[in-house]
Amino acid sequence: MQAALSRGAFWNVLFQAPEYRGRNFLKDGQSITFVYVPLRLQWDLHYKAQEYATELKVALGPRPATSFDSLRMQAALSRGAFWNVLFQAPEYRGRNFLQLKTVDGAVAQPGAKDNPWIHFANMSSPQLYARMCRCILNHAPIGSYYSRFNLNDGHTSCPCGCPWETRTHILTCKRTYRPPRTCELRQPTTLCYLHSFLEMNPKAFAFRSAPTAGVG
Repeated sequence: MQAALSRGAFWNVLFQAPEYRGRNFLKDGQSITFVYVPLRLQWDLHYKAQEYATELKVALGPRPATSFDSLRMQAALSRGAFWNVLFQAPEYRGRNFLQLKTVDGAVAQPGAKDNPWIHFANMSSPQLYARMCRCILNHAPIGSYYSRFNLNDGHTSCPCGCPWETRTHILTCKRTYRPPRTCELRQPTTLCYLHSFLEMNPKAFAFRSAPTAGVG
């Protein structure tokens, strides 16, 4: 903070992990810029601070199963298993949810660290992942959604001319959308296929213009 109070200081850039409220230390024309640096980049000062803060290793003790970390892990695993059970029920999952499989053929299940949808978020742009979520939830700016919630003045047609634009129509419309490479256009059964389809069709499940009030 002393740098911000120095005479002649007009621009200070502060690299800091936690937020800090320093408005009371600033004079007119001075500002603080917070820069988020992901740990995986191993940025010099940031990474050294992380290494210093985590270098102390505490022994587990005589009863590791009752440690805080162990109890927290057990609670997370228990809730994850319960979540998977709930997810099997259509009334919980929702009738519009698009069930897909992972690369190994297993049905995609919700989870924490090993969430299959999050895996594709890490390899996608925010815009593509947003369109992927809209498609899976069937909560997208398309004709059937507008009709269900009485939005967009009742416009339900597809750009191809089909009067009823649904998720299934978009995923199989050969006149408007292209299939992933080396594949035929079809109803997706895997997360990988859906991700590839959205990569090939950046307008699929995207807003054609700025969303109006109440749409989003």
